[in-house]
Amino acid sequence: MLTTSEYGVDERERGNNHGTCWVMQVAAFARMLGDQERLAYCRTRYKTWLLPNQMFQDGSFPLEMRRTKPYGYALFQLDQLATVAQILSTPGDNLWSFTLADGRSLKRAVDFMYPFIADKSRWRLPPDVMYFEYWPVRHASLIFAGLAYREPKYIELWKRLPADPVMTEIQRNMPVRYPSLWVD
Repeated sequence: MLTTSEYGVDERERGNNHGTCWVMQVAAFARMLGDQERLAYCRTRYKTWLLPNQMFQDGSFPLEMRRTKPYGYALFQLDQLATVAQILSTPGDNLWSFTLADGRSLKRAVDFMYPFIADKSRWRLPPDVMYFEYWPVRHASLIFAGLAYREPKYIELWKRLPADPVMTEIQRNMPVRYPSLWVD
């Protein structure tokens, strides 16, 4: 249904976090099933659709930044992209090191968001209209990127952040609650 229904196809074609979530879910199911064709499709989608259409040159996410909760949605989008890279990267096709011709990459997105996760007061946009006070938490993107890029500061920040948020809206926007289970 995710890949064939009208709703599934519509979500895939969204230019914001919905399209990223579609790739993340399809990749996770394909990996469990050993579906190499869908895994390859998701890798291609990451390279040709997600990064080119969802990231500005500076590593920010323009469609998320225009929302009423840009901070929360930017964190959510980064977590999803990092999870996609975590699921789909192989020794021969490492999405963590994939870079578009103009320099956009997952590393650039992590570097863009890191200062705002480390110190939310540095956030340049108005605070989210709701739930701003509950962010950040232990974002999977920090541990995944810390391991992928061998960057201790990401992992140290991840360790310092709240592990188990009680606010249901925050829980709902954490695509991976226990990222250590996703690390090989």
